[in-house]
Amino acid sequence: MLDALPPLVPLPLPEPRRRDVRRRAAATVRTAVRHLRGTALRRLFRRPEPAQDVARALRRTFEALGATYVKLGQLVASAPGVFGASKVANAVKAAETGVGRSGGSDSTRPAAV
Repeated sequence: MLDALPPLVPLPLPEPRRRDVRRRAAATVRTAVRHLRGTALRRLFRRPEPAQDVARALRRTFEALGATYVKLGQLVASAPGVFGASKVANAVKAAETGVGRSGGSDSTRPAAV
């Protein structure tokens, strides 16, 4: 059956403009800073912070950044030995909400947390 399929032909994709890449990178950094600045400041000043709060901030960041980052969160959820149990628990929660999946009521916007 596989012999009947036509050969695979790679499709050339357009190269993104440098300006667009910089704009997307800046938007990603702004979103990460908005959601993670409290965590970063507490760590900088060596203030205690529950691991659950760090995990929640990461989940909110991934959800705000969109489907590709939600997929990264799913990767985190699949490796508790690497990322820690509380971070994994929040990543699983984000994966279960279906943020970034098509077919939802509004798949382009993250769910409110």
